[in-house]
Amino acid sequence: MSMVSAAVSRRCIQHNPYNTQVLDVRTDGISVAAIEFFKGASKMEESSLSPSQKSLEMMDVNERMTCTEGGGGISDNGTDEVSRTISSLQTPAIAFAMQPTPVLPLVRYASVNFRFGSAWFVAPFRTAVGEMVVVEYPHNKSLHMGLVSCISTRVPSTFSAMANSDGVISKDDIQQCPRLLRHARDIDKQTKMELRSHDFASLENAQALALEMGTPVTFLDAEWLLDLTAVTFLVNVWGDMSLVDRLADELAAFEGSEVVFTYPAVN
Repeated sequence: MSMVSAAVSRRCIQHNPYNTQVLDVRTDGISVAAIEFFKGASKMEESSLSPSQKSLEMMDVNERMTCTEGGGGISDNGTDEVSRTISSLQTPAIAFAMQPTPVLPLVRYASVNFRFGSAWFVAPFRTAVGEMVVVEYPHNKSLHMGLVSCISTRVPSTFSAMANSDGVISKDDIQQCPRLLRHARDIDKQTKMELRSHDFASLENAQALALEMGTPVTFLDAEWLLDLTAVTFLVNVWGDMSLVDRLADELAAFEGSEVVFTYPAVN
C-alpha cells in the first residue's frame, strides 16, 4: 500500500489581542488620553440636553441666587420647593431609552471528512475549510480527527430532529450534539500517524478471523479513533449478513473496543 504524505501548515492563533495597556497609569495622576476622554464625555453630555432642560437649569440657578431682604446673602426660602418642582418637570432620559431586542447566539456547524466518510458537528469556535480538527462525541467522550470540508449556519439534516418549529436547536440540546473540540495540534497529528500501525495490525487480524470463521467479507482498510475507543473497518460483503454481525462481535471482543463496519458496496 502506498503511503501519501501531506505538508501541514502551522496555524497560529492569537488568544490575547490586548497586550498593550490602553491607558498609561504609570504617569502622575492620569494620562492625557484619559483626560481627553473625560473632556469629550462631558461635552457630549452637555450637548445632549434639550433647550427646555437648559432653561430649567438656569431657572433653578437664578432662584438659588436671589438675595434676601436686607441680608444680601443667598436665600434659603423656597429653594427646596422650587427644586422639587423642576425635578418633577424633568423627564428621566431612561424613560426614552429603547430596550434592545435579544439576539440569539449564532450557531455554526462544520462537516468533517474522515478516511471512510464525513459527519456534521457543532463548531463552537471559528475554523476554516481545509483545517484539521479534533472532534468529540458527547455520549462516550471519544475523540476523532478529520478535515473540515464545509461550514454552515443552517441546521444539518442529522440534527433536524432536535430543532423546534422555528428551526432552532435549544442550548441544552446543542450540548448533546457532537462538536469540534479543538484545532488539531502537532501532538494530535503525530499520534494519528503513529496509530496507522495499529490500523494495519487490526486489518490483518480481522482478515485472518474472517477466513477462520468463513465469513463472506473482504477487509479493505481500518482506522482507529484518536483515543483508541473504537475502530472502523472498510469492508466489502458478498454473502450472509448474519455471519458478518457475528464477526463484528468477535472482533469487538478481540480488540477490546467498539467495532464499526462501513460498507462502500454490497454485491
